[in-house]
Formats: sequence, structure tokens, C-alpha cells
Amino acid sequence: MSNRNNKSDLQQKVESLQQRVTHLETALLESERRFRILTESAPVGIYLNDAQGKAIYINDKCAEIVGVPAEKALNFNWIPFLHPDDREEVVTRWQKAFTNSEPFHFEYRYVHADGKIVWTLGEAVPVLGDDGKATMFVGTLTDITARKEAELKKEELEAQLMQAQKMESIGRLAGGVAHDYNNMLGVIISYTELAMMEVEAGSSVYKRLEKILDAAERSAEITRQLLGFARKQVLLPKVFELNGAVKELLNMVKRLIGEDIELVWSPQAEQIPIRMDPSQLDQIVFNLCINARDAIDDVGRIVIETGVVVLEEAEVAERRRAVPGEFVLLSVSDNGRGMDQATRERIFEPFFTTKKQDKGTGLGLASVYGIVKQNKGFIEVVSEINVGSTLRIYLPVYSGKVVEEEAADSDIVYQSVGQTILIVEDEVVVLEAVKQFLSDFAYNILTANTPAEALRLARYYEIDLLITDVIMPKMNGRDLAEKIRLSWPNLQCLYMSGYTADMIADKGVLEEQLNFIQKPFRRKAFVEKVGEMLK
Repeated sequence: MSNRNNKSDLQQKVESLQQRVTHLETALLESERRFRILTESAPVGIYLNDAQGKAIYINDKCAEIVGVPAEKALNFNWIPFLHPDDREEVVTRWQKAFTNSEPFHFEYRYVHADGKIVWTLGEAVPVLGDDGKATMFVGTLTDITARKEAELKKEELEAQLMQAQKMESIGRLAGGVAHDYNNMLGVIISYTELAMMEVEAGSSVYKRLEKILDAAERSAEITRQLLGFARKQVLLPKVFELNGAVKELLNMVKRLIGEDIELVWSPQAEQIPIRMDPSQLDQIVFNLCINARDAIDDVGRIVIETGVVVLEEAEVAERRRAVPGEFVLLSVSDNGRGMDQATRERIFEPFFTTKKQDKGTGLGLASVYGIVKQNKGFIEVVSEINVGSTLRIYLPVYSGKVVEEEAADSDIVYQSVGQTILIVEDEVVVLEAVKQFLSDFAYNILTANTPAEALRLARYYEIDLLITDVIMPKMNGRDLAEKIRLSWPNLQCLYMSGYTADMIADKGVLEEQLNFIQKPFRRKAFVEKVGEMLK
């Protein structure tokens, strides 16, 4: 009887244990089901690693982020999929976490199986055993690509804002000094030229005057480049054919780059009409070719190409600052030293240069950038170290009608027949220089230091041509011309100024596209302009 009771008790215990095991198995399965529901539905990658770093569990999201099938993920070597620039740092941080049983936290990149870059935030905490050592790591992998791209876009916009602020500062600086600086340079250039006319060519005095003139013109060029970068130089746009204009510059370009460098001219289209200030094209070509020359250490080659291209929406998506449409293309390539990315990012900054101190001002490419932006274009830079560089200028295509201009009469300045010219300039020294420029011709020259004095003279003399500064005390040049035209309706007017384009435009001169000459100017250009207007 006792044996039967003992057997019954034992059987009950076994059954009870079996029920508990079944219950625990059910609970474990339920717990595992809930765990899988939790991890597989989580918006982040979740993984478990053992103390040696081997994956024990990886959810589908974690495998998806890297582009690895989930069934292969447990035995997968993740290290080759880390971005090359981040790989060493990630491995070092993981090793430190394993060794010291400490948390892991780091932002790094994976190269997805399809080649795209995926930014991730990897975080893991150790599960410690009784000895205080990590038995495993529980971690998450979060795709932060959208946030990183937004941050990079923000940084790019901030950089563009800083660049715009730099440009605005340079523009203010240039505008602030341009008038007085250009006036004084005009005096230096004018009186130097007048002095050169009074001494024997080839004499020591003449040669010294040539050096003064050369230095003054280089100084004037710096001002023009500053204004070009700031998009404040005075523009006189016209329609012309690009290939013909570039071809006319080639001989001068060859002299600039030297005999050791081959110049290749490669137009890709026959006729390319374009509308801009021709002097701006000159600045673009010369500055790009000089920059290319300076990138070549010894013997090399520079290639100038032109063409017309159409950029589609898909093409411009990944091209910085590019916009879709039809463009005139002007590119200058060299096989010189090339540039690294850091240099490429800064080449259009004013005063930035990698050249020796006596080899450049850092304004050449900055002025090119300003000119291109002013003409609603954009620039692409392609460069590789020890291979060379290509700078591509994209400008809007001109679709209007091209009108051939009549060739200017080179002798027009000698056809003066006693016309009356009134010169108005508030700077006495500039007034005298301008008068001296015309003194060798048969003009009747009147001068006035103020608009009021000019109006008084206009009451007594019939004025054929008014040469006036734009911005003067009490009355600007445009208003002065309108008042004089009340008496002399056929009056011609030539405006001159050392101020920037925006200040002159405020006076209405540029809006009407009237005759204008920018200070400082050379005698030949000035008398030719006068002669052309009075022909």
C-alpha cells in the first residue's frame, strides 16, 4: 500500500513538473514571439553580439540598412562594408568596448550593397556577468542618412551664406574706395601719358614713365577685379560671336603663357552668339589661361574649347550650382599639378591663392566667378592631382538676332572740325587732364568745375558734346545733360565715372545704356570715343 502511495506521489510530481515545463516552454515561446515582434517591427536595427563580437541575433532592419540578406547576416563579415574613411575608427572603438566592457556610441557610414552611402548611429551596451565582464552586447543601428544629408545641406548653405557675406564685404570695400582710387589712378595715368608725349621715346625718362604707367594700370586692374568679383563693375553689354572674339585673344594669350606651353584652340560649333560686355570675356579668358599657366611647372598644354550644350534636369541633379537649360560653354583645361578638394572649395574666394607671393593677388578667379554670376551663369571645376584641371564656364545662350556692326574708322579722331565740347568734372586735376587729352585736336573746349558753371556756359555757347562726371555735388550728370538739352536738343553726352555700377545705375545712366567710359581710362580710348560720337 505504501509503495502504491509513493508511486502516486512521484507520478503527481512528474506530471506537475511536466506541466511546469510545458508552461515555461509556452511562456518562452510567447516571450520569444513578443521579442521578435518587438525587434522586427522596430524602426531601427537591433542586434546581439557575444563578448567576442560575433553576432548572436540581427533583426531584418539591421540587415536591410547594409543591404545584406537576413539569413546571411549572422555569419557575415561586416567590416568590408564599412566606409573606408570610417573603418579604422569603428574597429578601434569596438575593440575598446569589448576589452573594457564599456558602451559603444559612434556615427559612421556603411557602403550599402547597391553602392549608396548610408550614415548610421551605432550604439551598444554590455550585459555584465558576475565577474563584471561583458557576456554580450545589446545594440541598435539607426539609419541617420536623412539627418546627415540635412546637416550637410545646412553646412553647405551656411558656407554659401558666408561666401555671400564675404562677397558683400568685398563689394562694400571696393565700392567705398573705387571712386577716389579710380580718380587718382586716372590722374596718374593721364599725366604720365601727357608727359610721355613731351619726351623722346626711348629716353631714360620715357622708360621711367612707362614703368609708372604700367604700375598704375596694374593697380587699376586690381580695382576692376575687385569690382568684378563683387559684381559692381560698369557693364556695357553687346551681342557678339564668341568664337571670333576668343580667336582674336589667342595671340595675346600665347604671349601671356609663354613658348614652353602649347595652346590648343578647339571650337565645337561654328557660330555662337552671346550677349555680355566684351571686356568681361577678355577677363575670363585671360584669368583662366594665366591660372592654367601657373599650374604647369614646366612644359605643358592649355586647351580652350567652346560649344553649346543642353543640360537636362537629370544631369544637373548632382551638379553643384547647375541649372537645366541651353548654355554657351567656354572651358579652359591644363595638364598641370591639379588641385585637391580643399583647394577646389576655395579657389573663388577673394585673395585666396596657392601661388608664391609675387605670382598673384588671389583675385583672378574671384573676378571670373563674379563675372559669370553677374551674367547669370555658373562654373564647374574638375581637377585631379598630377593630372590637371578643367574650368567650365556656362553662360545663357543668346537667342535674339545678331546685327553686324560697322567697322570703326581708325582716323575718326582726326576729323574734328571745331565742334564745341563742354567738360564738367568736380575734381580739378581730373578736369585739367581730360582737357589736355583733347588739346591736340581742333575742338572748341570749355571746362566747368560745377554743374552750375556748366549751365551758365551752356547759355552762351552751342554745345555739341557734353563730357560729364556722373556723380557730382548738388546735381548729377544725367540731370545736367537734360537741362542743357532744353537749349540744345541735339546735344551728345559722354558720361564718365569712377564709381561702381550700382551707384551709377541709381542715377539712371546704365538703365538708358548711354555712352559711358569708366575711369581710369587711357588717352587713346578716350579720344577715339569722343571722335566716334562726333563723326
